Amino acid sequence: MKKLNCCSEFFDFKPFKEHFKAKQSLSDIRQSGVASAGILAKIETVFKRDGMLKEMGDYVLTLESLPDDAVGKIMKMLRSNLFRPFPSRTAVVSKTENKNLYDTGEKIPLVEAAWVHLRNFYEFLQIIVDAGLLREEHIDDRFITWFFNTAVLADDNREACFVADLLPTFWAKFPKIRQSIWRTVRSNLSRFVSPCRKSCIPSAVGNQLQFVSNRIPEWPLPLREEQTHFLRLVLIPMHRIKAYPIYSSWLQLCLVRFLEKEGSLVNLIFEGILSGDHTCESSLLNEIKALMAIGNINEISQSNAELLFGCIAKTLRSSDNKVVRKGLDIASSNRFLELTEIHRELSLPVIRMGLQCAIENNSVRAAARHILERFYNV
Repeated sequence: MKKLNCCSEFFDFKPFKEHFKAKQSLSDIRQSGVASAGILAKIETVFKRDGMLKEMGDYVLTLESLPDDAVGKIMKMLRSNLFRPFPSRTAVVSKTENKNLYDTGEKIPLVEAAWVHLRNFYEFLQIIVDAGLLREEHIDDRFITWFFNTAVLADDNREACFVADLLPTFWAKFPKIRQSIWRTVRSNLSRFVSPCRKSCIPSAVGNQLQFVSNRIPEWPLPLREEQTHFLRLVLIPMHRIKAYPIYSSWLQLCLVRFLEKEGSLVNLIFEGILSGDHTCESSLLNEIKALMAIGNINEISQSNAELLFGCIAKTLRSSDNKVVRKGLDIASSNRFLELTEIHRELSLPVIRMGLQCAIENNSVRAAARHILERFYNV
């Protein structure tokens, strides 16, 4: 209990961050002679607390359960040290000249001096959760909200990703608080696409999208209105954020899972991802290819087919050979040819013009000519 009480006092690292940045070990800080006696005493306290946390982590592993008063002190300790403001990540989002393209205001992830020591608190929490020593009645909504908000608001990418990686563990261990967990994750992602929000670390957003992609197959049919709203108002707008390439693979998996779950969403999804400008053509083409592989071609509306043909034709005129090759890969697929046959009069002039431009590109000339011959035979 004495160790818990000692570790429960909040330690403000800001006055000492230069010492922690310069040196990591206590002996190095002592030998440097830079720190005054008062500062050195406080730094020594931090290292002592790290040792106490590791000792407590080893000790609780020998227990079958924890008394309620001990759990209460543990939760107090965690709240005191982990639940803190993140002022440096506060930002108002600006819009670029193109109104369809959001600038998230993301900052380069900081290397926070406190993380080396804060990590011990997170690891202690992970130990008691994995060991089954923390029960659902010990966790309230406020804890869940604060804890998982850290996944998108933390200054240090390491802290944000550590918290996001704990999402599946909490989901599996505590079924009674799943609604609170989902509500917090949905709120975090909604904040990311909101015109006025706190900036987020995109890689941590990707971790939360990975979590969402694993939840979608569990949803019963028919999908609730809340779930389709999440698709339309949160996931689809994420394509027009500058950080899109960083989390595109997990966003793609979310849309694929939605389409696998409910095929009638094909037009909502295609219209959403093809309308407006995008920050990365290459990532978008990967997504189009994956969605076309599972979507019902016959259900794609004429207006969405027109958007798709225009998108592919545009990529075939690109100066980026990687993008052109991906466009040719889609244009040569049987699913795409099937769609062009359904909308013959609409597709052929647009795609043939794009292929003729691609033929002028020496690096893809042979492939473009072969595909163009197939289109003339359609």
